[in-house]
Amino acid sequence: LGKPVVDTTRLLAHYALHHAIDDNLSPK
Repeated sequence: LGKPVVDTTRLLAHYALHHAIDDNLSPK
């Protein structure tokens, strides 16, 4: 994999992780 692909994957994982944490901490 090229570096741009790795950076994009890490960025998506970063946002997905924070989104999951936010959903868990703030039940609706």
